Amino acid sequence: MTKPVTIRLATREDAETITKMLINLAQDMGDGEIFASTEDTIREHGFGADPKFYTFIAEAEGHPVGMALFFRYFSTTRGMPGGFVHDLWVAPSFRGQGLGTKLISAVATHSAKVWG
Repeated sequence: MTKPVTIRLATREDAETITKMLINLAQDMGDGEIFASTEDTIREHGFGADPKFYTFIAEAEGHPVGMALFFRYFSTTRGMPGGFVHDLWVAPSFRGQGLGTKLISAVATHSAKVWG
């Protein structure tokens, strides 16, 4: 049975959680040896007055089960800004249930609302 999942925009307090999921992604992709981000760099660059990226976190029963890390970009082809998903990770036990699509949808909705 699928557990209910909520998706929310991350806060500064989520830096450790984001870092752990990024480490899982790097290991899944075989990039674990070159992964250099830390909780401190995530906190420094992902929050504050001028964040360099944003993250949506998916949670089930209060536990993180997925994330989408994205940033604003400008598409010269479309002639407008948008959101670019750089990192997408879903816990193995939640894969195949459409959670990745829901995270991408959250990014698209946020990007349209905030950046037009």
